[in-house]
Amino acid sequence: MNIVLIMTDSQNRDMVGCYGDSAMETPRLDALAGEGIRFTRAYSASPACTPARGAIFSGMHPQINGASCNNVAPHRQVPLMGEIVSRIGYRAAYTGKWHLDGSGYFGDGQPGGGFEEE
Repeated sequence: MNIVLIMTDSQNRDMVGCYGDSAMETPRLDALAGEGIRFTRAYSASPACTPARGAIFSGMHPQINGASCNNVAPHRQVPLMGEIVSRIGYRAAYTGKWHLDGSGYFGDGQPGGGFEEE
């Protein structure tokens, strides 16, 4: 089984066709949603990017994992998703804005947290 997590910035559900807006043409996302799990209700641990991503990748609230605001990395001892899934035999890859290294809004481009390097 493969797990693919797609995260976008500032994208509402009405911007993807599979959520019912026929004016939105997103055929590849719609096909992926048709073959996988599509959530109809989701909640964020924080409205700010870094704390929200830190919560997703650690499974801990921002005030616990340490990434409580933008440009602040989670505590070093906090295992992140790449490390966690690697322990159970998955290969973990990441592409895109890392946002969790504390080096600035876009990060340094090198994901940490147990994800394989490019």
